[in-house]
Amino acid sequence: HVTPATKTVHVPSGGSTRLSFYATATAAEKASFQFSVASSGAMGKHRDALAIDIPIHRALTVRDTLLARGTLSEASQRTEVAIQWPTGADPSSSLTISVDRLGLSELEPSLRSLIEYPYGCLEQTLSGFIPLTKVADLANSLGLEQLKGAKLRSFIEAGAAKVVRHQASDGHYSLWPGAQTRPYLTAYASWGLRQARAAGIKIDEGAYKRGIRALKRYVSKTLTTEQSHGTAAMSAYLLAEAGVADSGLIARLYEKRAQLPTSGRAFLLMAMHHAHSAARLRQQLATELVSELSDGFIHEKTDQAEVMGSDVKSTALVLSALVLTDPSNPIIETMVSALKKRQTSGGRWRTTQENMYGLVAIADYARTQKSGSTDVRIRINGKPVRQKRLSGGRVLTVTLPLAKTSLAKAVGQAVSKAGQKTSQLTIESHGKLSYTVRRRAVLPVLRSKRQSNGISISRAFFDPQSGAPVTHPQVGQILEAKVTIKTDIPRRYVAVVDPLPAGFEPLNTKLATVRHQRDRSRAHRSYWDHIELRDNQVRAFRDYLYDGETSLVYRVRVALPGRYTQLPAHVEQMYAPEIAGQPAATPIEVVK
Repeated sequence: HVTPATKTVHVPSGGSTRLSFYATATAAEKASFQFSVASSGAMGKHRDALAIDIPIHRALTVRDTLLARGTLSEASQRTEVAIQWPTGADPSSSLTISVDRLGLSELEPSLRSLIEYPYGCLEQTLSGFIPLTKVADLANSLGLEQLKGAKLRSFIEAGAAKVVRHQASDGHYSLWPGAQTRPYLTAYASWGLRQARAAGIKIDEGAYKRGIRALKRYVSKTLTTEQSHGTAAMSAYLLAEAGVADSGLIARLYEKRAQLPTSGRAFLLMAMHHAHSAARLRQQLATELVSELSDGFIHEKTDQAEVMGSDVKSTALVLSALVLTDPSNPIIETMVSALKKRQTSGGRWRTTQENMYGLVAIADYARTQKSGSTDVRIRINGKPVRQKRLSGGRVLTVTLPLAKTSLAKAVGQAVSKAGQKTSQLTIESHGKLSYTVRRRAVLPVLRSKRQSNGISISRAFFDPQSGAPVTHPQVGQILEAKVTIKTDIPRRYVAVVDPLPAGFEPLNTKLATVRHQRDRSRAHRSYWDHIELRDNQVRAFRDYLYDGETSLVYRVRVALPGRYTQLPAHVEQMYAPEIAGQPAATPIEVVK
């Protein structure tokens, strides 16, 4: 709603006139503005106009829920799933059904989470494109604009090019450009570049060779910790897969295998396979790995936080090793089932590392299964939605927006007094079929409450000169934003996202035009390994966060008057995302 709807003004020759409109955004997705000028003088009958659309970012939060997952046998079968929507679900909410013959459809949430992951460090960039080199059919089924057709190849090319920007002069890689390098990241980056090259993507061969040389120097040194042994084992696997196996390194690691984490022993087994090591030794190592399984799952005995490890990642690596070296081993199906049970309610694993390794392992397993064809039919409340014959590893993904399809008619915009209304989804098949059904509920973020699990965060605005808190900012004012993070114990790989209210803009104090605004904010920002200033938010990252209190301080300019929603800041441990905190969303008013 705009007040007034129109204004007509006279602009003198060579002059300017300021116009003010007061607008209230409701549930619209964009605001459309049109400016036109007419003159009875020099322009004669000519007219000029400008039309522009401005997106409205509403205060919404997304909740992904896995409603159903299973398989149908070779015979004709059907399954039914009750679909319920929470009170206040936005029309942009949707239901997604994925089906295929080999079980790849069950990996769609994991792949989607990697593609849509909001941060962009080296590991997350690699984890975003490595799986695309192995599950192109699944990637095509996602319906994501950035992966359509030839864009899939461009997406991988862009990721491979970005990786090189994280390489230091000694050949090693860092999580963020210019930050501390880590041998594990060098091994992971080199492997990712190899996967891209194998998929036909042109990579920076010079950077790849520098990384390999850096790894060779690293593994030639004395290895003293379980983490360094694990990285050395990954390096041995990388070298062996590339056809330049280091037999001496493999022999050293085999003798010291008791000192390797389980993930390191899995890498070692794959290295020995590619290096054609003695079958007796490979069998002994495989037997030892299987003996560590508990109901098809691995429980690491050492802390793997430094290398972004977890029990899920280690289990996935052991699965990959067995699929490569002993694909008929009956324990493999048990491991696949155990991995799937560790997925969250959204149908994916907790971290990018877990999703990448889990996706690759299960995708490799799925391809060992027998191909064929299956007829599938999908209905909602008896009304046909999609019917198709699936052959081989083809994946069918159907996304039904709540407000734009027959689903809206079936469920209805209104809800019952209990807050939910049920619709019936039916999946029928003639032949083997795997299926997943997921609900993406989009809800107002104002329903969120303050959260703190192991780490807390708060944000306040201050006057830069007096240090006094500012609760009623004014247009044109420069403010100091202070984000405070508290944790009782040290944390690794921490991310902070601080959304700015509409009408606020961050100041880049590295620019000469705002250099005088540096002072205290510059010192506080130097504590962070990487900072991103964006139009609508500020992001900051730390590889290692000490216990106690840490601050992120930066400057903002107040640009526009109005009443806005101040979305909550968010902090999380990226490779243990359950360790997170955020305050509640609050209103903020900017006065003239």
